[in-house]
Amino acid sequence: MLRDIQDSELGHLMIVDDDPQIRRLFALLLERAGYAVAAFGSGAEALRWLDTDEPVDLVVLDLDMPTITGFDLLRALRYHRRSELRVLVVSGCMEGALLKPAQLLGAAAGLSKLDAPRRLVAMVCELLKSRTAWRIGSRRVRHLGRRPGDNRAS
Repeated sequence: MLRDIQDSELGHLMIVDDDPQIRRLFALLLERAGYAVAAFGSGAEALRWLDTDEPVDLVVLDLDMPTITGFDLLRALRYHRRSELRVLVVSGCMEGALLKPAQLLGAAAGLSKLDAPRRLVAMVCELLKSRTAWRIGSRRVRHLGRRPGDNRAS
């Protein structure tokens, strides 16, 4: 499902999730916060859209999707002309096993789907306001709101 993206001073976001209910929930939360949102149900749809000149500042990406997974999309973005995109990965299982590989592929931050309804907008806002230039494939990563090098317990 593609929502028409409109001008937004806050930012242009892309949501990629195969679950239509999650996609709608994320889009609703982010649109209410003032972001322009384009939502896609597959990695293939997202890649086709990224080949256009439509604006996008950040991708909210589900890791566990059929066919082209979130990991596959992260790998593709490393070599894409939009390799500077910030990516916030979301998953039902965000601790350890999935987060570390996503970080190594360049995800700027990770968020559990269980925490997403209350933390998604704040995480997106933080990533977009960051002056750090994230690059897909970079080892500089944020997880659940912590800054790189911040060893404080959450």
